[in-house]
Amino acid sequence: MRSATLKTILLLASVTMTILGAEGFMVWLDLYRPVKRFYVDDRQSQYNPNFIADTATGWRMRPNHSFSWRRGSPTEYRAGSNGFRIGRTEIPVPYRHSIAILGDSFIWGTGVAFGQTVGQVVATSVDSTIVRNYAMPGFGVDQIYRSLQRQVLPTDPDLVVIGLFTDDFNRSFTAYRWVEKFTKPVFHAIQGKPVESTATDNPGPMYRWVESSSRLFAFLRHVDRWAGLNFGWGDWWSLNESLIDAMRIACSEAEVPVLFVHIPYKIGTPFPALESYMSRNEVQYIDLNAITTREQRRELYFRDDGHLNSTGHAFLGRRIARWAEQLHLNVPSDSLSH
Repeated sequence: MRSATLKTILLLASVTMTILGAEGFMVWLDLYRPVKRFYVDDRQSQYNPNFIADTATGWRMRPNHSFSWRRGSPTEYRAGSNGFRIGRTEIPVPYRHSIAILGDSFIWGTGVAFGQTVGQVVATSVDSTIVRNYAMPGFGVDQIYRSLQRQVLPTDPDLVVIGLFTDDFNRSFTAYRWVEKFTKPVFHAIQGKPVESTATDNPGPMYRWVESSSRLFAFLRHVDRWAGLNFGWGDWWSLNESLIDAMRIACSEAEVPVLFVHIPYKIGTPFPALESYMSRNEVQYIDLNAITTREQRRELYFRDDGHLNSTGHAFLGRRIARWAEQLHLNVPSDSLSH
């Protein structure tokens, strides 16, 4: 018994020293700094001059308000009465087709005039079509799902386009967005379905201490993200997969065709797990990483910013218009040849 106890003590000591050594090594090289996640009720929404809190999605633009940012290029952003981005006027125009487009700042159009955003490129390419832009800066996959569920499908659109930037998948794990300073809904997956989290689902103090202090823990999260990005394994992928599943199923039940679009980092980071998911589920899908080269992306993104520029919006908009054409919407052929 004494021998077994001694061996257990030596084993635990060895594991502890290994962990401490790994932590010390990472601190010495300044690797994998812990990234704090916020949980339900950790923070309260704060005042933002250009955005307001939204109980359904987290935030939206301040209605009937305009402002300018110098991100990408100096640009005016104008919100309509419902808090979504519009042009200089909100005058209804006759249309036969309605397309809803969702996503984060890439689809919203950071640094790009409203008339040059991907949604408006589609609107001017497809005859008698209005494109409503429900995207918001900083949105994660969870907020895009909630926007589809609460704001988009009730309007009965003819088509839905969902843009997913790679970072949107990271944002699904926090209940507070420090950039916009708003709380947001957050979910966890149960049997492959997203369930909105409450304060009772928050982790305990020991877990939080390790999460906020341990570089080894941060490294393991990095491995989890890498496995999800490349192979569709782990927590990072499973939560986001449940949200994409829910969006796909919701559109199917509403009998609304849906197109998913992956917008990669400017350097071009492949997302094999997402491509495999779309193929496996026979989902309409455009991956900008797969159809562009590094040289092309230099022309499609701002030089000093990671967002798509007006050329990138036009490039993506034309491909979405081609998808619309396959669904027998009337698309002028000359609008697809530029």
